[in-house]
Amino acid sequence: MRNLIVLPVLLLIVAMPLALAPGLSFYFDVVPKTVILLVAAAAMLLVAAMDPIDLYAFMRLRLGGAYCIASLAMFATMMVATALASDPLAAWNGSNWRRFGTLEQFAVLAAALLVSSACAFQPRVRTMVLRGICVAGSISALYGILQYFRLDPLLPSSAYQAGEGVFRIVRPPGTLGHSDYFGAWLLWPYFAGLSRFKLEHAPRWKYFGSVTMALSAIAILLSGTRGAIAGLAAGYIAYASLARIRPRRAAAYVAVAATIAALLTLSPAGTSLRARLHWASEDMTGGARPLLWRDSIRMALDRPWQGFGSDVFSAEFPKYQSTELARAYPNFYHESPHNVILDQFVGTGLGGTLAFLSILVIAGLAVTRGSSDYLLTATLASGLVGTFVAQQFAVFTSTTAFYFLFVAGLMVGLSAERPPQPACSRAGRFGFAGLALVVASVFFISGIRIGLADRDLAAASQCLDGGKLSAAITPLSSAAALRNTGVSADLYFARRWARESSVARNPFARAQFAQFARNAALSSTRVPEQRSNAYYNLAVLAAGANDMPTAEASLRASIQSAPKWFKPHWSLARILFATGRSEEARNEAQRALDLNGGKDPEVTSTLNEIFRSPRRGQ
Repeated sequence: MRNLIVLPVLLLIVAMPLALAPGLSFYFDVVPKTVILLVAAAAMLLVAAMDPIDLYAFMRLRLGGAYCIASLAMFATMMVATALASDPLAAWNGSNWRRFGTLEQFAVLAAALLVSSACAFQPRVRTMVLRGICVAGSISALYGILQYFRLDPLLPSSAYQAGEGVFRIVRPPGTLGHSDYFGAWLLWPYFAGLSRFKLEHAPRWKYFGSVTMALSAIAILLSGTRGAIAGLAAGYIAYASLARIRPRRAAAYVAVAATIAALLTLSPAGTSLRARLHWASEDMTGGARPLLWRDSIRMALDRPWQGFGSDVFSAEFPKYQSTELARAYPNFYHESPHNVILDQFVGTGLGGTLAFLSILVIAGLAVTRGSSDYLLTATLASGLVGTFVAQQFAVFTSTTAFYFLFVAGLMVGLSAERPPQPACSRAGRFGFAGLALVVASVFFISGIRIGLADRDLAAASQCLDGGKLSAAITPLSSAAALRNTGVSADLYFARRWARESSVARNPFARAQFAQFARNAALSSTRVPEQRSNAYYNLAVLAAGANDMPTAEASLRASIQSAPKWFKPHWSLARILFATGRSEEARNEAQRALDLNGGKDPEVTSTLNEIFRSPRRGQ
C-alpha cells in the first residue's frame, strides 16, 4: 500500500514545476501548478489514510514532532488571519497572479509533510524523488536557456524582454512564470544534481546529475536573477563547509565557475547578460526593494498579531505605500513585498513568521545531529541555505514553498538513526482516516473547480481572439458561476469588450459590447487585487460614454483604494477642470505631479494648462 504514494509524489516533484499550458489555461503558468498541487495532495492524503505508517513514524521522531507542530502552527495562524481579513474569501483563495492563499498553503504544508515522511523511511522513494528533481530541473533549465536565445516554442519572447538596443535584456521565466521564481527554484535541481553526482552508483544517473548541475547553473546565470546567484554562492559555501572540502580545492572550483561565467558574458552570446550587468550597475541598491521593504514593515506593524491574510498584499499595500516609493516608481504595481519573511509577517503576523522560521531552526538542528548519509544531508542543507538567501529577494509560490518545506522535513527524517516503531490505536487510525478523507475532498474538489474556471476564461479569450464574439458569452457565464474559486479576469475582459465595441460597425453590436464592457468593469471592482486599477478602468469607460458623474465617482474610489497612485488624481483633475471646478482641479493636478515625480510630461502639462487657464480661481 505504501508504494501507491509514489505516483502522486512524482506528480508533485516533476509535473508541478514544469506545468505550463498556454492556450489551454488562462493563467497558464499558475493555475496548472495549483491544480496539480491540490489533486496530488488529495491523492497522498488518501494513501496515508489507508497506510499511515511513514507519517506516524515521522511524527514520533523528536524533531519530526517539532516539525509537525510548527506546520500546524503555520496553518493555525493562516486560518486566524483569513478569518480576520477584510475579505476572507480572497485570503482563502489567494490572488490570481500567484494563487497562494490559505487553501494552497494548507495543501503545500500537507504535501510537504507527507512527501518528506515517505522519503525519510523509504530509500527507494527518496532516490526516485531526487532523480525526479534532476529531470524536472534539466527540462526547465534547458527551456530557460532556449528562452534566453529567443527560441521559445510556447511563449512570445517579447513578454520577458525589456530595454532597447544594446541595453535590451532578456529575463527568462522558464516554467515558473517569472525569472525571480525560476532562478530561486533552480537551486534545488542544482543541489539535487550534486547529490546524484556524488552518491549514485548507476553511471547514467551520476552523469545526469552533473548535466543537471551545469544546466541549472547556466540557466540561473542567464536569468539575471541576482538573488538566485547570491543563493548559489551561499549554498556552495555551505556545502564546502558541511562536506569538509579543502579551502584550496573549493577556491579552485569557484575560479573555474567564475571563468566560465566571465567567458559566457564576454562572448557574443552574452549581449543580454552585459546589458543586465549595466542595468544592475545603475541600480546597486536593488531598485524599489529598499523602499518597498520599509513600507511593508510599516504595513505589517499595523496588524502585527493577526496579519492581513495570505496573498492579499496587492490589495492592501496601496494604502500603506509611501510618497517616496510612489515618486520613485510611479508606474510600478507592487504585488508582493519581495521578501519571504516580510510576506509571512504581512500575511499571518508575528506568530506565522515565527512558526515558519522555527522550521528552519528544526532543519538546522537535524543537520547538527548528523546522518548516516552525511553527503546527502550536506547537499540538501546547502540547497536550503541557498534558497533561503534567494528568497530574501522574492516571495514563495506554491512550487518553491513546497520544495523548501519538503526538503526541510526530509532533513529531519534523515537525522533519525533508525525508524521508530509507530503505534496508534484503532480509534486514532479511524479518526485520522476520516480527517484525511475530508481534507482530501476539499483539495480535490477545489482543484477541479479552479481548473474548470480557468479553462472557461481561456476558452472565452480564444473566442474573442478568433472573432467568435457571441461564442465567448457561454464560457464567461460558466466562469462567473465559479467566481468563489477566486479565478476571475473581469478587468481583462472589460478592456477586450471595450476594444470590440470601438471597432464594431453594427450600432446594435457596438451598444451590446459596450454594455458587456461596463458589466465586466463593474464586476472587476469587486475583486480586491488591482481594485484601484479596476475603478480607473471603469472611469475611462464612463468618460467615453460621457457619463461624467460615474467617471468622477470611480476616480475617487480608485484614489481611496490607492491614495498614492498618480493616475486617478491626474484624470480627476482633468474632469474637474472640464466641469469648471478649477481650484479643485489644480489641487488634484498638483497632487498628481507630486506623486508622479516628474516622470510623465503629460502630468506636468495638465497642471500648466490649469494654471494658464483664465478660469483659474473660479
